[in-house]
Amino acid sequence: MDTTLRDGEQTQGVSFSANEKLSIAQALLQSLKVNRIEVASACVSEGEKAAVSGITAWAKQCGELEKVEILGFVDHQRSVDWIVEAGGTVLNLLAKGSEKHCREQLGKTLAGHVDDIKKTVSYAKESGLSVNMYLEDWSSGYVDSKDYVYDLINETQAIGISHYLLPDTLGLMSPEEVFVSLKDMIDSFRTSFLISTRTMIMGLQRLMPWPQFARAFRLSTVP
Repeated sequence: MDTTLRDGEQTQGVSFSANEKLSIAQALLQSLKVNRIEVASACVSEGEKAAVSGITAWAKQCGELEKVEILGFVDHQRSVDWIVEAGGTVLNLLAKGSEKHCREQLGKTLAGHVDDIKKTVSYAKESGLSVNMYLEDWSSGYVDSKDYVYDLINETQAIGISHYLLPDTLGLMSPEEVFVSLKDMIDSFRTSFLISTRTMIMGLQRLMPWPQFARAFRLSTVP
């Protein structure tokens, strides 16, 4: 999954016009054959919605719409409505992957956060969206509040999450630590995990030989 159009624009001094966003999306999906692109954060602005609408309209015509994803928030209807109005079909839901972020940023318990997640996911499903879920600050959560991470996944496994995305948000883990923690989670849960950052990929490569790794992630180059 490539996040240039969403995360990349958070870089200081970087801003793309709507036409530039469309050109980048086309290059990523058609020239580079990227499997999935995250193109925006929901509810940013009307200008951003217009840019996303241009991407989704083109992607729908080309049969690529399911590869276009949009970051959204645990806000019940607000993000979902924005994504639907922009022509999107995939919500990447940003949930709190550490007890610290849940408690200090949201002022909520795990149970309260899970209730809000369930309401948002239910509304997204009713609106025709598929849903993936980020565990923001997952690596910190895994180290400091592992029970919280496990309980969060256990409580949301049955609500229709397609993939869990596990970001090493602050770059805390070494490749070896990624390998150990990822293997533990894969052994513990029969679900689909998507791992971000280069460190995560290095950890994944230790789980399987390169040819198998390449086939699993549709890669054709050698490491």
